[in-house]
Amino acid sequence: MVAQLPQEILELVFAYLSQSTLRCCARLVCKQWDKICRQRSLWRAATWKTNMGTKAQEKLQKQLRRLDFLDVWVLCDPGLSGFETNRHGPITTLSRKENLLLWNDFLSCILTQLKQFQLSVGGSRTAASSLGSQRKPTHAYHPFLYLKELQLNGFALDFGVYLEPLLPALTGLRKLKMMLRDRQTVKLLTLLKACPAIEELHVEGVQGQGVRMWVLEDEQSGSLSSSATTFGLKKLWLKEVSIQEPSLERLLDLCPLLRTIRLWYMNRPFLDDPSDFFCHYISVPGLLRRIAAQSLSRDAVYVANYDDIHYNDDNYRLVLSIFPELRTLTILNTWYIEGWILENITTLEIVSHYDLAGDSTRRAISEGLHRYLCGAHNLKHLIASSVYLDVSTMFLKATPDEQLPPWNQLCAYSWACQDLETLRIGLLVDSVPKSRADILLNLAYGYIGTYCPRVRTLELTVKSVSFGQAARTGVIQNNDGTDAHPLSQLAGLNELETLTLRANAIYGHIEYSDFEWIGTIPDRVSSDDDDYSASSGEYCLPRLESFQLHYRNSTNDEDYRYWMALMRELRPGLDVRAKQDLSIPSFDH
Repeated sequence: MVAQLPQEILELVFAYLSQSTLRCCARLVCKQWDKICRQRSLWRAATWKTNMGTKAQEKLQKQLRRLDFLDVWVLCDPGLSGFETNRHGPITTLSRKENLLLWNDFLSCILTQLKQFQLSVGGSRTAASSLGSQRKPTHAYHPFLYLKELQLNGFALDFGVYLEPLLPALTGLRKLKMMLRDRQTVKLLTLLKACPAIEELHVEGVQGQGVRMWVLEDEQSGSLSSSATTFGLKKLWLKEVSIQEPSLERLLDLCPLLRTIRLWYMNRPFLDDPSDFFCHYISVPGLLRRIAAQSLSRDAVYVANYDDIHYNDDNYRLVLSIFPELRTLTILNTWYIEGWILENITTLEIVSHYDLAGDSTRRAISEGLHRYLCGAHNLKHLIASSVYLDVSTMFLKATPDEQLPPWNQLCAYSWACQDLETLRIGLLVDSVPKSRADILLNLAYGYIGTYCPRVRTLELTVKSVSFGQAARTGVIQNNDGTDAHPLSQLAGLNELETLTLRANAIYGHIEYSDFEWIGTIPDRVSSDDDDYSASSGEYCLPRLESFQLHYRNSTNDEDYRYWMALMRELRPGLDVRAKQDLSIPSFDH
């Protein structure tokens, strides 16, 4: 009767039961029900740390057979010699002895389960052979029957010696993440053979302590070249890892389902032999063409994200040329954006080391981004918090130039991204007289309010005298003659849900009058000439749910918090927050 009930009713009934009651019911109903309820709600996870007590380790050891996810942290004692700490956490630099002692406790727990598994399988096979049967045992004891995800953090021991013995116990593993802390070689083919169910593999090294990844480790024996085995790997993430291009190409042959490859910082010189390095300027073009050619013959849609690998224009131009279906792109330090290649992109993220760039480079970034936005009809998300758009470039007229693409000549007056939903960008007003800077800043707010009418998330970082010096000088006025703040021109964004202003104490200083208008209700119905577009009886920005103020210098910390309290009184229900944000550039140069 229970098995005939619809799944929706079963989920509704079991939602009111505790986990212990669910497990008891599952065992009583049928043996298979335990798998169903585990997949739905009973995801069992545990964390093993080297500083755990003996009783805690013994308790966890008993639960290893029933875990879905295991997170292992090889924590390093600061009192031990040879340990250092960086942004990734504790690492080893000189000696493996201490790390070996810390790892042995966990290794002994795993090997104990593995030995029991081997003895159980061996005993079952002996009994079967004595009966004259060649069949494999149907009820073999498995040490990790349900373990699907394993994460190893701070591992600084040899892969072949200390990890390979564990692989036979992890046959059902689907996701493996290894954060390695020492120079070693990871035999990827051995790993895939031992764990054929792996779908996601994350391997991360540490700068200066290189990790070499091999796929062709069985080349001498000839087993790889003659092997026709394929694996189900779908996602591969490599960071701070050295791997040869032939190995990656061979990996594509072995993993026909591989759809996502993410590569970070693959050209760092970790090893002694430069020929072993994965150099982006040599390997990336050929590798990407190979991936593209292979993906064309597959039924599944190819999805690729190449983060931080676009060190020059040629790389990301190639990516977009051979992957025309690519919709999400992250580019690093790009000085020129080609609109005819990026026209299909819906999400563009630009990671730019703005503070390290010269004036000419900054202007090149700003002009290139502006020209691209003038032709980006499909763009919905622009994430470029570290890029500061020179406000003066937003009002450039189109000038014929044979070196520029045709789209720049056709549309260079206004942004074409009318459907933009997320805008995170900086505004720069520099190298102009103060009076003109105020006017340009005012026009920039109106520009965003006009050409991004559907934006829902807006984050602005302003490098200027202030967010709205023009209002205090009387440059802008409402129809009734009263001063209007430049930021109030954003009131036309009727779909805006989140507004974040990032300010610096010296440049981009903010005052309460800059955002006080958010908590006001216009006393008249808006017209085409009014700054406010909210109807009578509604707040400005009627859908606004969150307003955040980020500041770098804590000199005016008390004032900021007091202003936030006033905003809560002006507009009850609005999530108002102010916090210090050290990621805001200081603009010292």
